[in-house]
Amino acid sequence: AKLELAQKSAELGARAGVSLAWARFFLIFGFGEDARRLIPAMIRGLLDQQEVALSSGRQIRDFMDTRDVADALAALVSAEGVAGPVNMASGRALSLRDLGQMLARIAERREELLKFGALPDREGEPASMVAEISRLTHEAGFTPQHTLEARLAQCVDWHRQDMRRA
Repeated sequence: AKLELAQKSAELGARAGVSLAWARFFLIFGFGEDARRLIPAMIRGLLDQQEVALSSGRQIRDFMDTRDVADALAALVSAEGVAGPVNMASGRALSLRDLGQMLARIAERREELLKFGALPDREGEPASMVAEISRLTHEAGFTPQHTLEARLAQCVDWHRQDMRRA
């Protein structure tokens, strides 16, 4: 459905003489995210010192904080002459296991709480999903101002405070 919408929008834009840039979002995380999603589930389990059942963790993914996505979109909107699909992502390949280990270090908790392999991998799920971001960096001129580790640390802090409020 998303591909069809992009194609029809591009056709409409072409008929109207308007260029259209199509932002393609990858895996986004951030403050206030549903606690059942992967990153919040790992963070909250680690902070509560509770085991978190996970799949194998071998999947390779590309994560980007919502604030960086907003900056990337602003760069895309401000760029002149950019048309067509533009991936909104970090371009950084990271296994889910490495992500979990990073979160455990940041939260200062034992990574053994993250039970990789306790759940089966999703059937039909791609082994790797990492964006090619040269259009975002070169044509839209976007470079994130913070590292993934810094953004994850901010999320850990946010969840720590949110859990105290609850």
